[in-house]
Amino acid sequence: MSEKKETIIIKLQKDIYKGINLFEIVLFSIFSTIAVLVFLYSILSTDKPSAKVQASYIISLIDIPMGIIASTTLSKKSKYSPIFLIIDAFLYGISNFLVDNNALGFVNAIIIPLLWFFAFAYLWKGNVEKETKKIETRKLNLSTGALLLFSVIVISTSLALVMHWNSFNFNDPIVSLNIWFDSFAASLMLFAVIMGALRFREVWYLYLLANILKIILFTINLSTGNSKDAMLLVMSSAYLINAIFGLFVWADSKKFDNKKDN
Repeated sequence: MSEKKETIIIKLQKDIYKGINLFEIVLFSIFSTIAVLVFLYSILSTDKPSAKVQASYIISLIDIPMGIIASTTLSKKSKYSPIFLIIDAFLYGISNFLVDNNALGFVNAIIIPLLWFFAFAYLWKGNVEKETKKIETRKLNLSTGALLLFSVIVISTSLALVMHWNSFNFNDPIVSLNIWFDSFAASLMLFAVIMGALRFREVWYLYLLANILKIILFTINLSTGNSKDAMLLVMSSAYLINAIFGLFVWADSKKFDNKKDN
């Protein structure tokens, strides 16, 4: 990584107020504002969404600031990040259930909170740096990476077949795209959480890819005139930016921490 990029990342990590850094403030301010504007537009629009979609919007409006807090605490390697991530995953899962992204809903509302609780209660104990109070990250080896890739493909296909079997009867390419993007994004999120719980630095590649898939999924829906995923698109965009930030921070944690302390 170039020295210029390192300097930018270090500046973004600089605390502005009691553990809150510049990156968090910028991300929180921009996307919370966008979320409020999207929500107000949906309420004031003449073509109002259904009650389920409105409920999803309200939950997403609450979850966007919570999700940003949760994701940035993870990118900062805070040992308390699983607590925020549990709340975020549950809210995000319910939002997806309400707009029929069932694979994302199931994984986020049920499985991911359990995994983060297990990480906080058991896996992360004894793996916290004494001086910084942050979790110690580790590098993923080639064999584990290959097993991960195979598992993502198998789980994604299984989710698509099990949760969306009846949808294959429709001759609608949009429905088919939703099935596969929903399932692959859900499985990537699942394995990203597993990698995060195991403290692998490469977790951010999965978060990056998962959010790209979600953005494509939600953009396709919006392009067909279906506005139900508007708030989820805002949230996924915020998560994508945080994933890029987290990728740089976790890539060489010791180097960044040493420079911040100097």
